[in-house]
This record gives sequence, structure tokens and C-alpha cells, in this order.
Amino acid sequence: MSLFAKLASNSSNTLKSNYDINVIIANLNNILGTKRGYGFFLEKFGLSDYKHISSHDDIVDMLSSEIKETIELFEPRMKVKKVINTTDISLTLLSFQLDFEVDKRSYSCKVYLDSVNKGFQVQS
Repeated sequence: MSLFAKLASNSSNTLKSNYDINVIIANLNNILGTKRGYGFFLEKFGLSDYKHISSHDDIVDMLSSEIKETIELFEPRMKVKKVINTTDISLTLLSFQLDFEVDKRSYSCKVYLDSVNKGFQVQS
């Protein structure tokens, strides 16, 4: 955190809280957007390749548990409460609602995974 951000955060706790959430969301994009076993030297960093799984429900279950596990390991500032599957009819776009807590405050964000474009995004 830069000196200016530290000084600004002393004057307003809400600015610090919003800044921390934005930093956490950016870190989640980096962590969860990394392919496990290829993008980083740590064994459980990122998400596994799910292309070999044929069942849509199995993919959703695997990703839900890996999202929670990866966040618990590599983003200690947040505590995951729930990972809820919000995928609709589309089989190419998976979406999850991530309910979490930071500094005893509850937050929620959306996690999207586009299997065709291999894109991953966390949005607050």
C-alpha cells in the first residue's frame, strides 16, 4: 500500500474498506484466473482443468469446492461463507455467487467462468 493510500485511509475507514475489497477482488482475479499446475509453482494455486469432466453438475461441484479451497489458502484476508451456483441454462458460462466476510463485514461478489473463451472474472 502506498504512503498516500495509508494517509487517506486514516481519515476515512470506509475508503480503506472499499480499497481493501477492490484489492481483494483484483487478487481473486489473479488467483482464480490461473490454471492449477501451470501458472505458479505452488501446488494448489489456481483452478484445475475441468475439460475432462463430462457432467455439468460434476464441473460445478468441483469448481465450487476448488474456489473455496483456493481462497482459503491464498487470500487470508477473507473468510468464505458460501459458494452458490447461479448458473442458468447456458452450459458455456458458469457463474457463482461468493458470499464472504472481511474484517467482520459481509460482502458478496459474482464469479464468472466462460468455458469457450477460457475467461474468468470476479466482479463485486
